[in-house]
Amino acid sequence: MSLNYALTHQLIGWQRQRAYWVLCAVALVFNVALNARLIPELSIVGAAWTTVWTELLLTAGCAALLWGGLPASDASPIEPAVAS
Repeated sequence: MSLNYALTHQLIGWQRQRAYWVLCAVALVFNVALNARLIPELSIVGAAWTTVWTELLLTAGCAALLWGGLPASDASPIEPAVAS
C-alpha cells in the first residue's frame, strides 16, 4: 500500500489525476466484483485476498501509467513557482 501512495503522488505530480481517477474506478468495480465472488465462498479470507489483488491491480496500473509511454506534454513534472 505504501508503494501505491508513492506511485499515486507521482501520477498527480505529472498531472495524470484523470488517468488515476479512471484507474481507481476500474479498481472499485474489480474489488466489488471479486468480493461478491469470494466472500460467500471464503468469508473473511476472501475479503483479504480481494484487498491484496486490488492493491496489485492499482500498483500495476500506476506503473503502466507512469512508465507506459506518457505523451511529452504530460511527462514533465509541475514546475515550482520562483519568486523574483
